[in-house]
Amino acid sequence: MYISISEGGNIMAKAIQIERLPEPARNELYDFYEFLVKKYVPVLTKSGSDRVAKKAFFNNVTSRAFTLPANFTFDRNELHER
Repeated sequence: MYISISEGGNIMAKAIQIERLPEPARNELYDFYEFLVKKYVPVLTKSGSDRVAKKAFFNNVTSRAFTLPANFTFDRNELHER
């Protein structure tokens, strides 16, 4: 396996011989690689379907929302009466 490493603008190829490692070490290296990708690779923008779902959700909430009368008062004691 070859990876490119940039040092001061110079790109150089270094070889990692993963096959020399035992299977558990290879798995651990792969897990660590996934961790680094999640940590350092920027997250892609949300897809169009995510935006559509978010808009549908808020349209649903808005359709069920209502306004309270101007003289409405909230009484916590009344709320908890049985």
